[in-house]
Amino acid sequence: MGELRHLRLDGCALLTDEGLSLLAASPKLKCLNVSGCKKICDATVSLVGNLRQLQQLELSHCNITDVGLRSLCAMVSLERLDLEGCVEITDEGLVCVEDSPKLRYLNLSGCVLVTDGFVRERLVRVAVVVVTFRGTGELNM
Repeated sequence: MGELRHLRLDGCALLTDEGLSLLAASPKLKCLNVSGCKKICDATVSLVGNLRQLQQLELSHCNITDVGLRSLCAMVSLERLDLEGCVEITDEGLVCVEDSPKLRYLNLSGCVLVTDGFVRERLVRVAVVVVTFRGTGELNM
């Protein structure tokens, strides 16, 4: 898996953290999509956090929390992060994400515990932030 650059596993309902542990042998991985993989949780995000060259990470509708998000703090190459439907994420978990130097796109739609105040005040460096607040429409920044 040493030459792997893009990996799409979205919707793989049986995919677990253990299965993704093989990613540690993928130093050139740039894009990873595990959206909708319900068995993916904080342990997976910890593994992914070690992939410093990762530019795009799609975790929508995965079972991750603020604990898992903290693992992303060291991902200096991350440009795009999709957390849509990750309902356990709060403002606190996003604190380290706001400092990601290259982050330009962040999807927080359906992250019902993230406040609009945090998005407006703390995520100003991110070029595009997509958020839907409890069915009131999208806020694009």
